[in-house]
Amino acid sequence: MPAAKARALCRSRENRPVNSTKGKRACPALGKDISSAECGDSRNSKLACPPECAFNPFAPSQQDRLLELEAKLDVGLLEWIATGAGQKMRATLDTLRREDAEVGVARLVSKCYLSRDPDGLTEAQRWEKNGGFRFNNDLRALFAAKSRIRARLVEVHRVPDDLRVEVVDLLEPGSPPFVMIDRELAEAAVRFTTVLIWSFRLPHFERRVGEGINIELQGFLPADAVVVEIVRHLGGPGDRPALDAWLAENFARFAKSLGVANAAFTPLNISRPDMRSFEADYELLRPAGECLHRFRSHPAIGSFILPDMERPDGFLAERDWQGPPFAEAGYEVSLGQILVGRSRWKIVAFGARHMEILRREFEALMHGLVRCVGERVGEPVLSADVPPSAEESAMIPPGLRETRPFAAAWAAKLRDSFPDTPSIDLLGKTPREATRDPALRIRLVELLKQVVRNGDTINRLSGTVSGENAIDDILRELGLEELIFPPPPHRDTPPDESEDFDDPAIDAAGGSTSGMAPDRPVAPPLPVNPLGFAESTKRLRTAVSAFEQPWDAIDEWGDSGSNLPDELQALLGGILEETEWDVLLTFAALVWFGLVKPGSKAPVIDDGNFGLSFDREVSALGDALSGNIAGDLAHWTQRSPQPEYARACLARFVEAMEGMSANERPAVRKQPLMQAALMAIISELDGALRPHCA
Repeated sequence: MPAAKARALCRSRENRPVNSTKGKRACPALGKDISSAECGDSRNSKLACPPECAFNPFAPSQQDRLLELEAKLDVGLLEWIATGAGQKMRATLDTLRREDAEVGVARLVSKCYLSRDPDGLTEAQRWEKNGGFRFNNDLRALFAAKSRIRARLVEVHRVPDDLRVEVVDLLEPGSPPFVMIDRELAEAAVRFTTVLIWSFRLPHFERRVGEGINIELQGFLPADAVVVEIVRHLGGPGDRPALDAWLAENFARFAKSLGVANAAFTPLNISRPDMRSFEADYELLRPAGECLHRFRSHPAIGSFILPDMERPDGFLAERDWQGPPFAEAGYEVSLGQILVGRSRWKIVAFGARHMEILRREFEALMHGLVRCVGERVGEPVLSADVPPSAEESAMIPPGLRETRPFAAAWAAKLRDSFPDTPSIDLLGKTPREATRDPALRIRLVELLKQVVRNGDTINRLSGTVSGENAIDDILRELGLEELIFPPPPHRDTPPDESEDFDDPAIDAAGGSTSGMAPDRPVAPPLPVNPLGFAESTKRLRTAVSAFEQPWDAIDEWGDSGSNLPDELQALLGGILEETEWDVLLTFAALVWFGLVKPGSKAPVIDDGNFGLSFDREVSALGDALSGNIAGDLAHWTQRSPQPEYARACLARFVEAMEGMSANERPAVRKQPLMQAALMAIISELDGALRPHCA
């Protein structure tokens, strides 16, 4: 039973409406007083009850009553299945804990409401036919609605308040928007959030079942096209009526295909076996002002002045250089950084190919103004890039191999010149030109949806609300008013957005804990099988959003009773500088809370075992760096007891390192040690929290 429903069963009924006339209640549907019995027997069946009726359990204001009804219905069906009338369902129920939450919900939807026996009955219909539950009018109406459950690809347009979300179903083009009543979705959603969910329609709103899966490939393909491509590639139906049953039966395959596609088309997953750092120093042959004037003329360059305390070796400014698309990648990337000083400049890049392109572009731009006076090659730095296996590659639809993420710098160009700035994302056209080309207009719309979505996400995490802004002005100028919706209201960041962590059945399972925080619940165990990549990235996102600031996560880690921060200090405190230690501690907390529910006791991690795990990871890393880096590092993550989670964590670490300025980034030679520590944390938590390892 979902936690929200369980809580609703215990909630007080003191806010229920009270009859003003004994035995009678006002009926807005009939315009007269009726008895409570007549109301109970007729509402939402014989009577079209309006949403404002206080006696209507399906009214938006009566969510607690609806949760109670849903809990009764769900528990009744599951109990009937478990007692023997549905023996073939036992295997399904037994596997739910070992699957990602979304897959488990889809399997249950399929077996209960969509799959039919030789008599043409679903499991739920057989339950009803065999008298497995005593229905009153409200339960009968809810049962009829839930029996029409279906898959929907909802795109959020408005979040009016903390309860309602206005969406459209992208699987039904042209259909009108509708309202979903869902507290959790309203807490987390931003404009253009796109989620594949299961839902059913009640008289005045739609009701979600389970969390669903985000469809955000971060590219120019619309979300509905992504779904169609994956379904077609996996052999699914092309017609809408058959899609629901197919998705319910094949949700795990669908989720894996989407996860592989997402992982394969990010900058971190381009094969980069040479991850050494490269630097080149230049002296200025002309005055600095003349050099800067030409430098700033390049379309990939903008100005960024470093504060005094962040100026390395006397440099005044640093800027990423956005390079041309790679042939095998098809999108712009950050080739490296340019450090600007009064008398000398420096370029820094990771990987020989990045350096080759950056140096060629830079020297062509600055010809006659600068001269190279020295260059250095650093030590190899660990890359989390793990090329997809042959099996994974086969799951990527050909249509998705042609899409690419938008250039990271494109959103930063939201200024007056944006509508008339050519972009590789628009095949060299400007946004204004793209609005006149149907194919490019699709790309432009998806790009701007992504910009709005990212902006709303940042505002939500920072606790701010953006109103009229530059993006709205641009949308109007480009004639894309259909994308203008009011921003979501201010919402406090929820302490935990993951239903996977909020399961009373799992909480009751228990587990060994540190005993240092006796008032806290035990940490929920991990699923029996290792986490998949999609679930791993979701857990990391949840861990990030659970805390307003990095130090809040570190404080919570210590309050939970964990001894790991002290062990990390003992292992690496004498090696890392203060700023490097802060980076490690921040990432270690993120890795920890991706597997451990915030607010729970810390699992017991033996000091000696953690030290041995760290030593093993350092040894394995040394072997990898001495051989074929790309292949051996892939093997390094795969040897983890949580290989996909390790892959997701290291990918985030590498991405962060590339985004840091030169003076903030930990030394290249120390990054592998930091990553080995993260791998050791994953290994020890897996041993403490996975049931077969406990």
